[in-house]
Amino acid sequence: MKATKRPDVVILHQHFRWAEAGGPARTHHLAAGMISQGLRVVVVSGPDGASDRDLADPIRVIRVGVPYRASMGFWSRIYSFILYVLAAWWTTIWLRPRLIYASSTPLTVGLVALCTFRPFIFEVRDLWPQAPIELKALQNPILIRLAHGLANLSYRYAKAVVVLSPPMEEVVLSYNKRVVVVPNFAVPYSRIQLEQAIQVRNQSVHDRISQGHDKPYILFYGGAVGPANGIPKLLEISRQLSNTPDCRWQLVLAPEPGRPLSSALQEAIKSGKILLLDYLDQASLQAYLRTVNAMLVSFDDYPSLETTSPNKFFLGLSVGLPIVMACRGWHTDLVVASGAGYWFQPSNFEAAGGQAANQNLVHYLKALEDPICNATNSQAAWELSQSFSTEKAQLAINHLILDVLG
Repeated sequence: MKATKRPDVVILHQHFRWAEAGGPARTHHLAAGMISQGLRVVVVSGPDGASDRDLADPIRVIRVGVPYRASMGFWSRIYSFILYVLAAWWTTIWLRPRLIYASSTPLTVGLVALCTFRPFIFEVRDLWPQAPIELKALQNPILIRLAHGLANLSYRYAKAVVVLSPPMEEVVLSYNKRVVVVPNFAVPYSRIQLEQAIQVRNQSVHDRISQGHDKPYILFYGGAVGPANGIPKLLEISRQLSNTPDCRWQLVLAPEPGRPLSSALQEAIKSGKILLLDYLDQASLQAYLRTVNAMLVSFDDYPSLETTSPNKFFLGLSVGLPIVMACRGWHTDLVVASGAGYWFQPSNFEAAGGQAANQNLVHYLKALEDPICNATNSQAAWELSQSFSTEKAQLAINHLILDVLG
């Protein structure tokens, strides 16, 4: 693609990443789908650090040199968002695209789209500002009013809004009648790959038993360990697994780097109740998931978090992993209805019903020790993943973009 040609679509995404080994980098997959339809696409991203991949991939990426790290504090993040708004606005004005695809978070990409006075599609990855308000990350009343105002304007003036879950659609429809639901996605295994993965998992359990491991089965949690992820639930699960006789499951974490671990979580890791792995890149994660027996998804008990579309959930489905949901939400309803896994009450575990709920979890995990039960759940998870394939997501987005462009 020549830099002098006016792009059809500029994608605004401050935290753009390349998809590796079939990984879940949403924007990369969607951009590749747009290019497959003959569209000229430019991604305007934040951080510096162009790699060889930038040069080899048909997707053109302009990095405006705005730093961002997960370990940043609140005001450092706000400063990063403002810098990106200014740099991305100037870059987009210079590119003169036919259409802007503004992907949030952060919510401030909506400001860039609005101020360029170009037609735009607004993609809502999280219900901002509801989530940070509920988590008390955003408490300044002036910033809250500004955030609500920016969200409303972005919804109303977008040619269309893409949301990542049906509950998000219910919220946004009150502002814009053209809403398209495109959840996160993954590349599902083929049926042959699924059968091979089940065999590898069974062999992994056999090997761990033969090597004398008292915890041959693995309950894997690969998400973040921030305030939104219900860390007390993870600690209670590990305590129940450790204290329950004949429960041979080990809770394993592989969180993304950047966030410090809480003192309680560090103590659980030190005591051996939770096994901590180094961060796994996409290639290593894909290989490791072939030895995992179930995937754990955890969020804290806030209404906005019930609308999320977590990448690890869809990745787990795509490789045929039984899913254990430690949260409420539309995805939990899918798991229960399809038989792809198990849900347990995510209320305060100190309450009277908490212990019984966790005992039910232990009973479910013990049932998964049966290869037939595990294979049945794996099959159901894999079948559910067919509804969330990369190809389906690309088709939905391409149809919308071509329709908006006319």
